[in-house]
Amino acid sequence: HHYMRYYRDVDMYIAVSNFYREKMIEFGFPAEKISYLPNYIDVTEYEVSKSHDDYILYFGRLSEEKGLETFIKAATLNPSINHFIVGAGPIELKLKTLVNEGNISNVTFLGFKSGAELKMIISRALCIVVPSEWYENCPMSVLESFASARPVIGSNIGGIPELISESIDGLIFKTHDAQDFALKIKWMSENKDEAIKMGLAGRKKVEDKFNKNLHYAG
Repeated sequence: HHYMRYYRDVDMYIAVSNFYREKMIEFGFPAEKISYLPNYIDVTEYEVSKSHDDYILYFGRLSEEKGLETFIKAATLNPSINHFIVGAGPIELKLKTLVNEGNISNVTFLGFKSGAELKMIISRALCIVVPSEWYENCPMSVLESFASARPVIGSNIGGIPELISESIDGLIFKTHDAQDFALKIKWMSENKDEAIKMGLAGRKKVEDKFNKNLHYAG
């Protein structure tokens, strides 16, 4: 594309994460032509609850790059903690086989959910996990979790760590590292009052920094 000069008439690119902006610059795009403009979320569509049903939740596509095998491995290290998986995708059967053959009793698949039902499941979780093993940009799952006042445990890759303030509204773990992941999940389970405070901090973050007015103001 650079050789054919397809990009020569583009006045401005929008990057929804600082990570992606830096990657574009690294690959030769002029910095002055790349504007950082993150995604936003309407928090009025999400209810806040200070109670929970004491489970760890992943929601999203069930595909190889999402880090779900690492999530399941982490679950085996915390057998007394419930881990729920919401979603559908190409590795769903593979993941279910892994759980069944490993006799892993604390991982439950809830299937595909959307709308009010999904929001309810998110709002009742102790925390949400985003264990991706590829370059996420500005994942809406993090913003949706914060909007529901749920803390997030995310992998240290792509645009994920710039959304999560360590020990304030969530925790970061080493990508691919099930043991480190499990330790962060265990901490959330053992510090439920702090987890609630983190979730409320996440809610305030999206209210203040990832709202519609700021987005459209550019």
